[in-house]
Amino acid sequence: MKFMCCHIYMIIFMCVICKILYVRSYYWKEYRGEIPIDAVPADTNKARNSTYIGQIFIQGRGLLPATIVAGSKIAISIQGTMIKTDKNIMILCSKEQDKFTWRNAKVGEKQSLTACCPSVNGGVEWNEIINIGRVNREGETIVGPVFTNLDKGNGLWIPHKGKEMRVMSYEVLTFNCKN
Repeated sequence: MKFMCCHIYMIIFMCVICKILYVRSYYWKEYRGEIPIDAVPADTNKARNSTYIGQIFIQGRGLLPATIVAGSKIAISIQGTMIKTDKNIMILCSKEQDKFTWRNAKVGEKQSLTACCPSVNGGVEWNEIINIGRVNREGETIVGPVFTNLDKGNGLWIPHKGKEMRVMSYEVLTFNCKN
């Protein structure tokens, strides 16, 4: 009986570990100017260079989603203004890239993202979890933070002409949607 109990606990433990590993089948890698083979693409820019989903750390603010362009050593995001940095950059990677989808979203509409279609956590700012969003603006795909709990600042925020700009209609990155 004792032997059987150990096996049951071991099976339960392995199932829990497999579930955790499956849910976390995307990860952030340090970015040093080279696009890893498992990097998750966002789309392309005006020059038809591939763009990727980055994350930068800003002292006093937190972790913010950013755009990384293939061939560049910098990531671009926002912090009241446009930020370009070559330090503290991570790049989103996965061996299961076919499980990512971009879902349409609008400020003011209830997000249809649930446990069956979870959004990808892109960082944290002011103790708020930030989703990853993108928009095509003037022929270029731009990645940025999506806020959902701010009183007057909900939506996607992107760098535009050296400043930050709020976008009301955008796409949110999700992983492993069941619907």
